[in-house]
Amino acid sequence: MNRRENPGFGDRAPRAGFPRGLRSALVFGLVSTVLFALYTFPYAERGRSDAWLASTMNLYARVVGGALGLIDPSIFVSHNQILGRASLSITPRCDAMDANILFCAALLAVPVSWWRTAGVLAAGLSVLVAFNVLRLCCDYYVGVHFPAEFELVHFDLAPMVVMAFAFADFLVCAERLQGLDALGRGPWQGPIRLPVGWPSLFEGVVFVGVLAALLLPWPWLGKAYAGAYSLWANLLAKPIFATRGIVLSFAPAVESNAAHPWAIVASVLDPTTRSPLHGVAIDLRRDGYLQMACYLASALAFPMRGWVRSKVALAVGLCLFATFGWWPIVLYIAKLTASPTVVDVLTMAYRSLVTAPGMALAVPALLWQAERKVLGSRPALEGG
Repeated sequence: MNRRENPGFGDRAPRAGFPRGLRSALVFGLVSTVLFALYTFPYAERGRSDAWLASTMNLYARVVGGALGLIDPSIFVSHNQILGRASLSITPRCDAMDANILFCAALLAVPVSWWRTAGVLAAGLSVLVAFNVLRLCCDYYVGVHFPAEFELVHFDLAPMVVMAFAFADFLVCAERLQGLDALGRGPWQGPIRLPVGWPSLFEGVVFVGVLAALLLPWPWLGKAYAGAYSLWANLLAKPIFATRGIVLSFAPAVESNAAHPWAIVASVLDPTTRSPLHGVAIDLRRDGYLQMACYLASALAFPMRGWVRSKVALAVGLCLFATFGWWPIVLYIAKLTASPTVVDVLTMAYRSLVTAPGMALAVPALLWQAERKVLGSRPALEGG
């Protein structure tokens, strides 16, 4: 089988020794890194960038408020606040910028001429923004009719739905680019091939079912996870930070255990008296557990070939995402001991990978799919 009969993703202009798909992977990584750095950089407050971000949120609130006003005439918008039968604040966590950035990076990585990509990118991005506006309108009515479930829907479920929609939007736009590319392809060029495709019905049902079961608000699970996490974090913190003269203590946040069973407090203690000097509250559900749940759901829905390698990859990934709960305390210690540049880099990484709501789905899913690509996916059943 020659190159033309079996083209790879990114093989628009073949080069000897250039791995298939490497160009697209590099473009995706570079574009997404640059865009996330620009968006999450800790700009000085009350500066021009901060003012621009505030005006963007105000505009977003007016758009969402205008859409809601078509149904509910009592809606009133003040700056980034939407007021009515319920109140909704539009913050940077609500603009689905993480989904927008990944969508743009993925589409720009498709090896098609820039002028073809530009029009499809603009159309696809407009659809994605419109979908997020619809999502915020739904969040408002969840706050009106189901206020007790608002936090679960707004902060956990809705961003994942937007990220899943962004993936579907990308596939539709990429397939459109494939069609446009076929019209202008030279005789030496093979058709572009995407590294991902639509999941099967079975894969989708397994993924959604496992994820839904893990994300249900089980209070007992939050308390058990917070207790176990505090126990092993205390065991690890002592040898890691002892050489720096830092004493850490992790404990469940007892005073808020009823309302926030996933919360723990990481305290910096005085080395002599062991009295707390500073404390950092950590929401373990959003700083680690959501990522672990998405990673486990991805592993079960899209199995990897080889029992041993799949279990090793699963264990390593779960341990990696469990460390996300350390980010707030590492950032705090870095502000005391590290240079401003290191603090800025850690802050951008934390905002991009952990606090961006939709990334709780995107990062685990991308990691598992990359591992499947490298280590090999499960072969098809004989006769299936």
